[in-house]
Amino acid sequence: MCCSRMTSIYLEEGFEPDRFVDIFDAGPVLTVAVDRSASVLANEVRAVRTAQDDTGASGTPYLIAAGGAHAFRCVLVNLPSSRATGAPLSAELCKVLSVKDSDTVRCMPLHQASRELQ
Repeated sequence: MCCSRMTSIYLEEGFEPDRFVDIFDAGPVLTVAVDRSASVLANEVRAVRTAQDDTGASGTPYLIAAGGAHAFRCVLVNLPSSRATGAPLSAELCKVLSVKDSDTVRCMPLHQASRELQ
């Protein structure tokens, strides 16, 4: 992946070039106001709904996180786009995340490249 393409991904996330240059690779230093980053703005809390093992076959790719700072766990799974459906997870994924039915998890849609990056 070329440097300008990688930088474009960061810019889409909300990072901005700073006036400094990294001393190790002479690349630009990019900064972001955390509360304005795309990941923070797009994430949502959903209730876990135990589902059949074939969940995730269709839908949008999401990073699902649980556990907080000291027991953090994260998985990549397809979820329905509608928040109203909650987070349908198989028993195996519930075990990996250490969650049960009706617990809440943080869901963030995986980065989808803009047309100019594809």
